[in-house]
Amino acid sequence: MFLSAFLLLLATPVASAAVLLNKQPSVPQINATSERLGSIFLNPGGPGDSGVGALKSVASELVALSGGRYDIVSWDLHGVGPLTIPGDIHCFDSVEEYHTFWEGTIELDGIEMTGNFTDPADIRALLSQAPIMQKRYEELGHRCMQHPTGKYLKYLGSAAAVRDMVALADALDGPDAPINYIGISSGTLLGS
Repeated sequence: MFLSAFLLLLATPVASAAVLLNKQPSVPQINATSERLGSIFLNPGGPGDSGVGALKSVASELVALSGGRYDIVSWDLHGVGPLTIPGDIHCFDSVEEYHTFWEGTIELDGIEMTGNFTDPADIRALLSQAPIMQKRYEELGHRCMQHPTGKYLKYLGSAAAVRDMVALADALDGPDAPINYIGISSGTLLGS
């Protein structure tokens, strides 16, 4: 049977990890002759994209590609979506505050993609932004740590995503089972 799974790991210093599975069929009918070989874990990347949402949009393709022999499983990483602990992480209290912070930087204004990045002048213009952006990103880190949700930042990132996936794989397929993984966008980094 194909199942979508919602993984919620409690991200508090005193709480142990807990796996909660909300099993909803991804496919209404499963070929009864297909022998289940395990699970395939989907990470949509982003960063910040919802695994639960992504699963809904790609489930039929993944079922077809797997030959109907694997459960297709995804989860929302810590800090993605309102149902995870701690919920969405915020560093700004408003869109206006965000725009003011990034005003005049490539983070807000973007990069002119029609430029010629073999032209030394275009390359110098892009690289001249590096020290400005480094300073802003350091300021952003401090700002995020000071925000009420900042105490949860140490529970976010690639290492936490891998721990979550391993916990889910252990719960579904057993502790020594291989982990079959599909990553999209920044989710590909976990699979490499």
